[in-house]
Amino acid sequence: MMQSLAIFDLDHTLLDGDSDALWCAFLIDEGVLDGASFGPRNAETERGYRAGSISTQAFCDFYIGTLAGRTSAQWQPLRQRFVDERVLPRIKPGTAALLRRHRQQGDLLMLSTATNRFITEPTASALGFEHLIGTDCETDGQGRFTGRTRGTPNMRAGKIENLSAWLAARGQT
Repeated sequence: MMQSLAIFDLDHTLLDGDSDALWCAFLIDEGVLDGASFGPRNAETERGYRAGSISTQAFCDFYIGTLAGRTSAQWQPLRQRFVDERVLPRIKPGTAALLRRHRQQGDLLMLSTATNRFITEPTASALGFEHLIGTDCETDGQGRFTGRTRGTPNMRAGKIENLSAWLAARGQT
């Protein structure tokens, strides 16, 4: 018998909030981003996306842009504090029990999120997800984030495209 796949969304589903918005607020609080200049750009990006004048690609690139110029290793201490202080306390009640029930049923669990994979990997790990599909970040030859997505953003139709590619790579089309 084929194992059932249980796919979960993160933002506003398992998490009370949005990982990108929480990340930006955290970076402003830490002095990494200037709230006076970033805040209005963030609000304009949100408005434009909702109005349809900003593409999914541009929307994802805007948030991935917060990582630009540093490597994963350089971000690691802040990323871990962010997850510990801002994300894990906002995981919705009942999440652990829900995931436990699915595991007891033998389901294969996946977290699929529009938020970039770098920011969400520790959350997925803390929740016990073995499989994560998130928007991938482009890096340069020195391993620094470029501020652009790599591949198809895992948002809207991109979630279906990326899931289909993941299933195909596993021989489960």
